[in-house]
Amino acid sequence: FATMKRLNRDGPPILGEMPTPKPLEATALTPAVLREGIVVDIRAADDFAAGYIPGTLNIPFGKTFSTWAGWLLPYNRDIVLIANDAAQAARATREMAMIGLDHVAGFTTAEAVTAWNAAGHGIETIPQSTGAEMAPRIAAHEVTVVDVRNHSEFAQGHIPGALHMPVGHLNARLAEIPRDKPIVLQCQGGARSAIASSVRSMCATVTRSISATSSRSIASPTFCT
Repeated sequence: FATMKRLNRDGPPILGEMPTPKPLEATALTPAVLREGIVVDIRAADDFAAGYIPGTLNIPFGKTFSTWAGWLLPYNRDIVLIANDAAQAARATREMAMIGLDHVAGFTTAEAVTAWNAAGHGIETIPQSTGAEMAPRIAAHEVTVVDVRNHSEFAQGHIPGALHMPVGHLNARLAEIPRDKPIVLQCQGGARSAIASSVRSMCATVTRSISATSSRSIASPTFCT
C-alpha cells in the first residue's frame, strides 16, 4: 500500500525504452526458483486450470492485470512470468514497471509447465464443470461458498450463506474458512476466483472455484484439486 500511495502521489517512473523481459529456457523454473522468487502465470484462467506448476500465482493478463499485480505482488523480490508468448510477456512487464514492479527477471512459456512435469516435480489441474452441476450442491449446503468480490458487489446480491472475503484480503483471512466442507470460490467474471484459487496457501484446501454473473446465476465453475 505504501508503494502504491507513493506512485499515486508522484506518478510512475519515467521508463524510457520499453523494458523487455529476458526469455528463459523452459527448464529454467526449478524448485529453488519458486522458493527464492515469485512465479506469476499470466495465461488465461482456463489455460492455467488445464495444468500449472504448484506454487505459482495466476494473474490472468487483461484489463485488471496491473491492479491485481500491484495488490498481490511484492516490490522487492524477483518475478518470473509464464506467458503465452514474448509479446504478452513484454506488455505485462511494461504494465508492471508502470506501477513500480520492475524486478521481472525473465519469462518463459507453457513449455515450462511441460518441462516441470517431465522433470518429475508434478503439475496440478483445476477440473471444470458447469453452473448447472454446481448449483444443487450449493443449494444443498454441501459446500462452503467464499465470495471474493468487492464490498459493493456483495452488497448488491450474493449467494445466501456465502462468506465474504475480497480476494486481496483472502490470504490474511484463511483461518476464518471452515474446513469441514469443500470450499467454493465465487467472483463475477472468473479472474478473481482464478487468482484466489492459485494463492499458494489456498491450493491445499480449496476444492472448487466458480464465477458467477449474479448471486443466482452461476457460470463456468472450475475445480481446484
